[in-house]
Amino acid sequence: MKYKKYKIRYKKERVVLSEILPYEVPLIFSNKNFYNFLLKYKIEINNYFDNSTNIKKSCEKILNILFIDRKFDDYTIPFHFKIPHKTNEYRKLSIIHPVHQIKVMNFYDTYKQAILYFSSKSEFSIRRPYKVANLFYNKNDFTNTKNIDDELNNSIEIKHHKEKYFKSFFAYKKYSHIYMFYESYEYQKNEKLFKKLYKFDISKCFDSIYTHSIAWAIYDKKTIKDNLNKINNTFADEFDKLMQNMNYKETNGVLIGPEFSRIFAELILQKIDKLVLNKLTENKILHKKDYVIFRYVDDYFLFYNEDDVKNLIIQTFNNELQKYKFYLNETKMEEFTKPFVTNITIAKKKIKDLLKEFDFDNNNKHTISSKEMIINFKAILKENEIKYNDILNYTLAIIDKKIDFIKKDINKNKYIIFENIIDNPNKINTELILVKMKKKLNNIKKNKTKDIQKDIESIMQTIDIHIKKLKMKKDLEHDTLEKDFIESINNCEKDIEDLKASAHEYKEITEYINSSLDELSMLKDFYEIYINTKDSFKESINEFDELFSFNENDEFNNIKSSIKNDCLKIKDKLFAHLKEMLKFVFFIYSESDKTSATVKLSLILAKLISFMNHNYFDKYLKNKLYKLVFDEIHHLLKRNKSRKYSHNQNLYLLINLKEIKNYKKLDFNILKTIFLSEEMNYFDIVILLYYIENDPEFKEIKEQIKEKIINKYKDFNNKNTELTLLSMDILACPFLDKDFKVKILENYKIDERGLQNYIIKFSMKQKFWFVKWKNVDILKELEEKKSYEVY
Repeated sequence: MKYKKYKIRYKKERVVLSEILPYEVPLIFSNKNFYNFLLKYKIEINNYFDNSTNIKKSCEKILNILFIDRKFDDYTIPFHFKIPHKTNEYRKLSIIHPVHQIKVMNFYDTYKQAILYFSSKSEFSIRRPYKVANLFYNKNDFTNTKNIDDELNNSIEIKHHKEKYFKSFFAYKKYSHIYMFYESYEYQKNEKLFKKLYKFDISKCFDSIYTHSIAWAIYDKKTIKDNLNKINNTFADEFDKLMQNMNYKETNGVLIGPEFSRIFAELILQKIDKLVLNKLTENKILHKKDYVIFRYVDDYFLFYNEDDVKNLIIQTFNNELQKYKFYLNETKMEEFTKPFVTNITIAKKKIKDLLKEFDFDNNNKHTISSKEMIINFKAILKENEIKYNDILNYTLAIIDKKIDFIKKDINKNKYIIFENIIDNPNKINTELILVKMKKKLNNIKKNKTKDIQKDIESIMQTIDIHIKKLKMKKDLEHDTLEKDFIESINNCEKDIEDLKASAHEYKEITEYINSSLDELSMLKDFYEIYINTKDSFKESINEFDELFSFNENDEFNNIKSSIKNDCLKIKDKLFAHLKEMLKFVFFIYSESDKTSATVKLSLILAKLISFMNHNYFDKYLKNKLYKLVFDEIHHLLKRNKSRKYSHNQNLYLLINLKEIKNYKKLDFNILKTIFLSEEMNYFDIVILLYYIENDPEFKEIKEQIKEKIINKYKDFNNKNTELTLLSMDILACPFLDKDFKVKILENYKIDERGLQNYIIKFSMKQKFWFVKWKNVDILKELEEKKSYEVY
């Protein structure tokens, strides 16, 4: 069904939502409230910061904490955190200072068309910005348009692709994720045209970038030498200075993680692409005839026939890349002949077939065994000579989808729904469904335009007519009752389908109508299966109310018992199924050191925990699954203690544990040993505070955390991003006392008591700056994070 879409006016502030943060940041950390703050107070920074008159002068001290001081045109020190990269190696990711986040926002706003222009020069690139992303929303998705930005997930259009991706300032052409290229017609077409494929990439691409080389890419070295004074304040010069100043004046290497760094690299690599293309053309080696090259960020795919052509292309790339201080990665060059199938591709096919075992079928007596699944999984890796990390994300993504299907099937399982019906025999009936629908529509009608109100009133009148028709049938003879009931529901379904057709523009209405249709359908199924087939049970139906209510006689109780036994069998089988799935998932994840795999594990766990928190299982079964999750995470945390650079994964696991409500927490010694280290950084501090909250059991740990925080301010520098983020989040933290917050403010020479009180009160009113301390919807955050992944 199509909905009307309306364009939302452009807001430059959305840059801080999409272009700044690395994908790997912890779930409770984001720029969402910072974005709201910038909008609300109209914060502007050029070489100084301005704010509108709707902010009190005393609040300027808050701005000074965030933005250093009133006059600003200098460097800041980014916050770095480490994630595992290769064996015993790490990758350093970075978050830039809030002041430079706003400078990036302004840079995008000023130079967005220049970015697009200089991103259009390469014939090789398959991931490049090609327009500013359009923002759309369905008009009836939001009941209060004033809060539209709170609800909005900015979507971008991928050229040549129907699917939409979220949270990006630019729309990308052609592929937003590399797997899309592998699955594309374009890939298959070139496999038909060429005999060979050569894959290569740039070694340490972002660490190798020399920031001044952006000017070489935009103009060229000769032009720069001849016009040194004229280059100042140009697009290239501003981009160069921006990348330096956000990174402690560093010119060698750009920060890894943010999207703007990928754009910076893209502009340079586009220039190199063009130089290579021109050199090859001069040598009569023609693109799309003798070869085809595709580049996804710094990964290259070369399709060709003749080795001489390939060798010349690689030599040309080496020559041009070295002029920009880049080098090809000799260890990652791979050559393929037809068919272009890697060991990983073969393994994926086998793993996909293996994971069909996780399809839940209530009618199938076969039970899965995690031990057998693990053995078969390891056999596939061994046969194809691949490692866990090569295939883990793919495997977890399939299991994630399997869980979605299981949840959907169980939610629609007739026996589970019948149990709900039989437990509430006098509450669920045809008339009640319609009355509820009418009441809901009446609430939806409020604050809508006159045209929409008129449409809703028309729908409500139709519902009234149907209710009256049903009430007129109360005097039916008993022997016509069963036929009439089925007919009534059929008519009711038809009428509601007509209502849905007339309300197709209003998503909020049609979604509710769909749920009402589902309820009616289940009532009819229940009647046909459990009532229409048992003559004695018909006596349980109240003949004076064919709108479906019961007299609870012995036959009714027998049917009720039968349904509950059926449901118990389903739940027991489902419990065993989920338990074996979890054992398999934790085993394969235990071999991982990738944050992306941890995110996927977290999503699987969040879905399962949310599912278990519903009333499908009794307390005993729930606790058995909770214990399995708790014990496995506990084991992973202890294992990670001996692994380098695993802090980030530990933080995700700790957040997962907190989702298990009303269950035990990790003991003091585990938290102290794993998280209270000398290297404890901003993320470690805030996630640990989030986990322990105000639990008196962890009072000693909280005191040690406070000591670690105070120690960080011994080398105080207000240009330090970590201290800025930490200061703002401490001020808003509901788990730290006021006296401690005052100590933090004193580092900024804010000593006057009234001003201290105002700043703390203002921050608490904000509820959060960068860390969301309470009411975190982990499942929603994880689903949203999916759209950020680039590789």
